[in-house]
Amino acid sequence: MTLQRQMDESIDADLDTLLQPSLVERVRRHGALLLDVDDTILLRERAGGGGPETFSESPSAALLPQLLMRGFRLCLITGHGWKQLESRLIGPLTKQLQLSDRPEAIERLHIYANRGATKILWDGAGHAVDDAYGARHNLPAGDIEALNGLLRSLAEQLTSAIEAQPDWYRSTFPRFDFKSLPPTVVEREGAVLVLRPVPTAKHAESGEAVESGGALDLRDQLYERGVELLEQGKLSDAYAIARAGRSSIEITRRGLSKEAAVRNLIAGISASSGDTESQVEESLMYIGDEFFPGGNDYVMPALFPSMLCLSVESEKAADGVASIRAATGRSGPAATEAVLRHFCSVVSL
Repeated sequence: MTLQRQMDESIDADLDTLLQPSLVERVRRHGALLLDVDDTILLRERAGGGGPETFSESPSAALLPQLLMRGFRLCLITGHGWKQLESRLIGPLTKQLQLSDRPEAIERLHIYANRGATKILWDGAGHAVDDAYGARHNLPAGDIEALNGLLRSLAEQLTSAIEAQPDWYRSTFPRFDFKSLPPTVVEREGAVLVLRPVPTAKHAESGEAVESGGALDLRDQLYERGVELLEQGKLSDAYAIARAGRSSIEITRRGLSKEAAVRNLIAGISASSGDTESQVEESLMYIGDEFFPGGNDYVMPALFPSMLCLSVESEKAADGVASIRAATGRSGPAATEAVLRHFCSVVSL
């Protein structure tokens, strides 16, 4: 029986019912606990502002070393670049484990950055990028200039629109820092091209900007234009454009998503454990916050129907996804913390 089938009859129950000891032990012995990072382990923005949360400030992140020392495989899959992820989370986590009496536990940590395009390996002394894996998922150097130009044209479109109606845009998106404009294009570790910042509905006072009775999201408009430009440049077969994070637009290889990371993880666990890939998939548990259409966790339940997916944001359970928010009354990293504490309570050191 898969983890998902075990959950079907108790989808709205509390954690003790949802995550029974036999299920937790199955994840530990045969599978892995997979986690998104922003707004799942770490807050994307600290309460009251001040930028993103880090390892030392996060109660949920503080539990990751304990789980690794209890024998759980953990897999972090994030849209962040590796350098940022290392400084915010992995570096201090690694140091804590190295100072513990179980430093070998770091070998049970699997890391994929840049939406799954970048795999990080542990060589016994430190973490490093897996170049062979990256070669299959990074952007080919020959097309980067054209893709850069596409995103720059979107930046010019946004800048012109704001310059034409500055007062309207500032009043419509009061939570956006217009001093950060014009938006810039950044190449992230050869894997992703990022245009940011872009005002979105999240920057409106009510969470939704309204014009003439309809929702307005500048990023949606730029995204649609980006899709057109990819098609016009005959690049749409090889590359995809996507909304990302709070205020970014990204271009990656077409088909790149967290799926690539999960499939690589399953193959690796199967090869080392002797379990079949289907057995491994049936023993995976994924925790994320964006299971809505367009969110970077949305593909998970459809592509991996045997994997149990837990949402820390949705108030109601969806197809293939259990609501931890409904079970705990918490959301975001606080809901993740509740799940991780439950895992620690089931398996002692």
